Amino acid sequence: SRRQRQMCIRDSYDVPLTEDLQDIIIDTASRRGVDPALVLAGIEKESGYDPDASGDNGRSQGLMQIWRSAHEKRMKKIGAVNLYDPHDNVIVGVDILAEKLEKYEDAEKALIAYNAGDAGAKKHYFSKGIYSSSYSRAVIEIAEGIRIK
Repeated sequence: SRRQRQMCIRDSYDVPLTEDLQDIIIDTASRRGVDPALVLAGIEKESGYDPDASGDNGRSQGLMQIWRSAHEKRMKKIGAVNLYDPHDNVIVGVDILAEKLEKYEDAEKALIAYNAGDAGAKKHYFSKGIYSSSYSRAVIEIAEGIRIK
């Protein structure tokens, strides 16, 4: 079929993730209007591409360092069970990022909110007129450097 042919010749990014996982990221991100390079850059910044990464005293999990406690409802809604499973992690992470991009209509603001949560972003950044952070700048810089193989 035409779809299968497209899958075979689809480009992949020069990052240490399987082509299958990259396909999931590209498809999920594209459906939500999110640049896949931004998702990959977020993964690099959050976990260094390590699906077993955990941070914030174990609260943030997997590739995109998602707080299960903050996203339990979202996980149920989209059928994600295990944040250490790369597929589940990226579909949740893309959903969060897409929501932030829709809400803030600005990549840096969206990234700050992804990183700090909406309340943290408002309290520590936006209320002080700060709309860029070392985190948001780093992710954007990584995204700009991510190349197709």
